[in-house]
Amino acid sequence: MASHPVAIGVTAALMLVGTAAFVVPLNGMHRRLVEAKERLIAEANRRIVALIAKLHHQVDTDSLERSGELNSAMTALITERDLLDKISTWPWKPTTLRGFASSVMLPIVLWFITRYLGQFI
Repeated sequence: MASHPVAIGVTAALMLVGTAAFVVPLNGMHRRLVEAKERLIAEANRRIVALIAKLHHQVDTDSLERSGELNSAMTALITERDLLDKISTWPWKPTTLRGFASSVMLPIVLWFITRYLGQFI
């Protein structure tokens, strides 16, 4: 009987276990991706700071013959940092999460609808 409290409890427990089996490993992967992204951004920032120091040194010593190269390198490093900043740290595409949510939520919604409509039939 689908409306028996034990059946409802078992169904809810199984849905929680299924959700946890999907989310927990991906959450661990998310943390590792966040750490890797932060490390790469920190490396890019360190290089930008070093390049700024070189630029300041050239300005201070009035030797600006390599300023074009420094400008190109600075542009490349800023572009790299901006690209790294935009990388998602979630190990799925938004459509995957929507698909998972609909596969979990749709049966629940249908069960509630059929249970509600069953009262009138």
